[in-house]
Amino acid sequence: MINKFKRARLISGQTQTEVAEKLGVSAVTVHKWENGESFPRVKRLKSVADVLHVSVADLLEEERAV
Repeated sequence: MINKFKRARLISGQTQTEVAEKLGVSAVTVHKWENGESFPRVKRLKSVADVLHVSVADLLEEERAV
């Protein structure tokens, strides 16, 4: 299953490095978000959502089992 951060990044057509540069974080940080090793700080969520062209709600919603 692809993590919602990774899915949003892929749909936006950006690399981890591009997202990281726009947010002022390292590509390793973006990698960790995508692999569920960490989560963006609450104060950064709006910026992450903006860069990925999604809403904060999209990033916070739990995955639904089908």
